[in-house]
Amino acid sequence: MAEKVKKLNLERDYKKYLYFIDGNGNVCQKSKSGEGDSKALRGGSVSTDSIGRFAERLGPTKALQIQRHCGIQMASLGYE
Repeated sequence: MAEKVKKLNLERDYKKYLYFIDGNGNVCQKSKSGEGDSKALRGGSVSTDSIGRFAERLGPTKALQIQRHCGIQMASLGYE
């Protein structure tokens, strides 16, 4: 996930804020002081679709896309 967020080139201030990805794929920040609500910096920019051991949750189209793009690398790691 960190690599995906890094590609977004967001300016981050780790002294003041905590950063996380919510269930909708939004990159969010929240004040370390605990005051206020979290704020979505970039909406829906990180896919949270299940892969790997949760393959049964993927639809056939998504599974085929993953196989086409990552098949050789996944096979070398023991995925079928």
